[in-house]
Amino acid sequence: MRTSKGFTLVELLVVVAIVGILAAIAIPRMFQMIERARQRRTMGDMRTLALAINSYATDYAFVPQLTGGAVELRKHLQPTYLKVLPVEDGWRRELYYAGSGLSYTIVSWGGDGVAQSGPFLGPTSNYSADIAIVNGVFVQWPEGMQVQ
Repeated sequence: MRTSKGFTLVELLVVVAIVGILAAIAIPRMFQMIERARQRRTMGDMRTLALAINSYATDYAFVPQLTGGAVELRKHLQPTYLKVLPVEDGWRRELYYAGSGLSYTIVSWGGDGVAQSGPFLGPTSNYSADIAIVNGVFVQWPEGMQVQ
């Protein structure tokens, strides 16, 4: 009499195949969730930055007169309006800022890091699309099912 201890090769192959199928389904979804989290973080930081700029404009009757990276805003807004100014997006790239008079624009170049050509078009379903705020209002933002 022989007693069976352990698994057969066929049983192990079935388990490995099942784990492979589950991984093939889960891993792309995980990357989508990470991209979505980066978008949400970027939108939150941009909203915070816009509120600080609006507070500055309330005190001085104009927004900081700059064009370029948001890091230049530190000397105007930090620490009076924000203790720590968010100047990078979720992809660790510097936010773009342009201000003149009472108008300002804050832009993240999105997942691809490249400025889009053409106007901002409202909600977008593309991970690579820019995220933009003009005068405290999102004019382009990620929404709905995202595609590459």
